[in-house]
Amino acid sequence: MLEVLIVHMIRAGITDKDSFVYYEKAVLRGIRITRLYEFYMASIRKDISIRLPKIVLMYFTYDSGVNYTWKSYLLPILCIIKSSIRMYMNLMSI
Repeated sequence: MLEVLIVHMIRAGITDKDSFVYYEKAVLRGIRITRLYEFYMASIRKDISIRLPKIVLMYFTYDSGVNYTWKSYLLPILCIIKSSIRMYMNLMSI
């Protein structure tokens, strides 16, 4: 049922703040729908801070055709994650 709703929302181009709840549920359930991650990101309110799911970060790490605005939003998050991994690896080598 959620899959059908998401497909219709994507086809209609819905990215308002109320749609985020549904896109988030689909992402967290591991539902595979074309352009789901793009619409998930487009529906995020910019005035709040959320922790992005790993699958979304991995998707946008590769050149996925996402526009510059979203890359600039994701880049600091990816840098923090990368530095955290380096710190962890350094601690493990001690």
